Amino acid sequence: MGAGSAVAHHVVTNIWVDGVDQGPGTCMRLPLNTSPILDVNSQEMACNVNGGIQAGITCAAHAGSTITVQWRTWPDNSNDGPIADSHQGPCAVYMKQMGAKGSGNVAGGGWFKIWHDGFHDGEFCTNRLRKNSNRMDVTIPADLAAGYYTFRAESLALHQGQNLGGAQWYIGCAQLFVYSTGGNANPKNTVSIPGYVTAKHPGVLYNWWLKMGADYVIPGPAPYIKTNAGGGKPQIVPFYASKYPECLVKNANWCAVTPPAYTNEATCWKASENCWKQLDACYKEAPITGNKGCKEWENKCSNYKVCS
Repeated sequence: MGAGSAVAHHVVTNIWVDGVDQGPGTCMRLPLNTSPILDVNSQEMACNVNGGIQAGITCAAHAGSTITVQWRTWPDNSNDGPIADSHQGPCAVYMKQMGAKGSGNVAGGGWFKIWHDGFHDGEFCTNRLRKNSNRMDVTIPADLAAGYYTFRAESLALHQGQNLGGAQWYIGCAQLFVYSTGGNANPKNTVSIPGYVTAKHPGVLYNWWLKMGADYVIPGPAPYIKTNAGGGKPQIVPFYASKYPECLVKNANWCAVTPPAYTNEATCWKASENCWKQLDACYKEAPITGNKGCKEWENKCSNYKVCS
């Protein structure tokens, strides 16, 4: 994290669903650091490094929800600041419907763009992000069919874009289950990621230092346009736990569950051991967004009375 932060790289750390923060790292397929992707033909263009690994929690949203994407230069928010001024470029958001319980490969076909923002009013999207605490708001199409989706945000930095392969792609993916009351749209004009853009696209191989946004063309397809009035806003829970039966304490995509009940010294020690084993797993799984939830669970384990 430190090396990436030192050169002002950035990463998506968390999302809000209709104004509710889902928590640092929750539902996110997080990379190991804030480094960008440079090779547009890499499988990592889909959801970054480690993006093919399904996270343990999927956030609930609905067709028509507003998703707020949080970018940070320091993933654990310990010493944060705006995206570097030099990192000028466009932003975009794509979605892809997944299989049962969110299964399937994120890399490959099936992606459709739902939003993008390039150069207008004298500045790029990334400059607008800086003015908005590194956040961007995107609305899920209200006519989408219900189901599991991967939600992919990208920010393209063009400060080295004059060199072939120099453009820096910052990519973050969240797992969503979209509820829908009557929505049935399944966008047909989808693209493959990687494959949706080339290194020689005029919006990728671009000398920002000379052109300053003049005649800029955003990479990728046009955004999907809602085609019917389906969708709606049914009652949803804060998050949809696809791996854990309960979630007493959460740290990113790890959840603590209730240790077994105890009635004597032997079962008390088993309950205590269970609590500490869960803690070990929490610290091992803690991503770049930090281990605040692990520390909270450690306090609970420490409250166990001596079992003798």
